[in-house]
Amino acid sequence: MWSKSALGHRWRKWQIGTLGLIVLAGAIVFLTLWTPPGAPTGPSNPSPDSRPACANKARHFGALRQWVKATFRSAPNSEQNGSAQDRPKPYEAELIRAGARPKHECFLEVAKRGEIDLLFLGDSITDYFTRPDRGRSVWLEYYGDMNAANFGIAGDRIEHLLWRLQNGELEGFSAKVIVLMIGTNNVRADGTDEILAGIEAVLREISSRQPDAKILLLSIFPRGGPESDVWKKVASINSGIAELADQERVYHLEIWDALLDDEGALLDGAWADSTHPDTKGYEIWASEMHFKLLELLGR
Repeated sequence: MWSKSALGHRWRKWQIGTLGLIVLAGAIVFLTLWTPPGAPTGPSNPSPDSRPACANKARHFGALRQWVKATFRSAPNSEQNGSAQDRPKPYEAELIRAGARPKHECFLEVAKRGEIDLLFLGDSITDYFTRPDRGRSVWLEYYGDMNAANFGIAGDRIEHLLWRLQNGELEGFSAKVIVLMIGTNNVRADGTDEILAGIEAVLREISSRQPDAKILLLSIFPRGGPESDVWKKVASINSGIAELADQERVYHLEIWDALLDDEGALLDGAWADSTHPDTKGYEIWASEMHFKLLELLGR
């Protein structure tokens, strides 16, 4: 049997040992979670999915309105050669969403190869044209032998596309035709005049950096329902878009009605949601555009 003094001695040793383990565990947790000032807080090259979806969002909100009003110029026409001095003023700050950077870097590599005859520019509606579960089969059928490239990025607004064009995506090749549809992501945040001025600025940028390319300017696709405010606003914007084409260098194509049913609503089976086409919708788009593209490509 242990004496009382021996038991007391062992009890004190157990208390001291336990306290030491608690202190050690606390130190390990502190050193694990603490980040020295100035040290990186994550992977040096985080994937797009590891970054907050809202990263950079506040910096971009309202950028189109603030920028385009100060740099507005008329759209390119047959009398303008698109020299460097005609380009819109570049954004002073970097204007690209965190999740879009990998695609932008990929587009720069594609552009450097210099093998693009037909280029598509836009947002998610264009981006998903090459997505396997949306329009890829249609893309391969129509454009697989046309040296075509898709520089659409989901979520992009006019100002994002303009920044990309000002930062290398139109360099290294000479396209025959550039298909442009942009603006649906600006509809809720910006006014009709700002959106039209922004599209004009994009046309100016394309004209300057790709002087030999013909531009096929598409109206924004319908979205929502016929009675919704966003539907009516898009229709109003499209009226202005049609006026931006001179039919000599910039050509306009409207396929709005082909995407609707007899009642004037979104055609059943052609839409993945109220904004984005499904495979059938991309088939309609490609079919409606096909002969005009062949004409512009000289085929």
